[in-house]
Amino acid sequence: MSLRDSGIATLPRPSYRAIFFALKHSQILWNMIKCKHCNVSDCYHTDKQYYTVDGKSRYHIRAFCNLCGNFIQYVKKPEPRTFIPIGKYKGHHTYQIDDVDYLRFLYSITPDSRLRDGIVNRLKELNSGLL
Repeated sequence: MSLRDSGIATLPRPSYRAIFFALKHSQILWNMIKCKHCNVSDCYHTDKQYYTVDGKSRYHIRAFCNLCGNFIQYVKKPEPRTFIPIGKYKGHHTYQIDDVDYLRFLYSITPDSRLRDGIVNRLKELNSGLL
């Protein structure tokens, strides 16, 4: 009696195309940064490339290989948490809040560093410091 005859479901074999795609994009799936020139993984340093859009300063984070010095790729920026979980503006994002006093208060009581970064970014957009 074979597995098909016994009623046990068998998984289909993956195609070679699917295996090749998974291997080709494994550095994206596993968040590895690999140099295409010297074939070394996770041996890089980053820097910021600044530019301006509509008078506002922006930047890209670039990764360079430590061995050969060549550019590898742009790295995704860490995004600060901007969602307010409690309080007067619960469910809102920090970029929607214009109340500077509330943002300062929320900054003083929150222990979450990502939320604090989002608050600092919003206060900078409103041209107001923490004090």
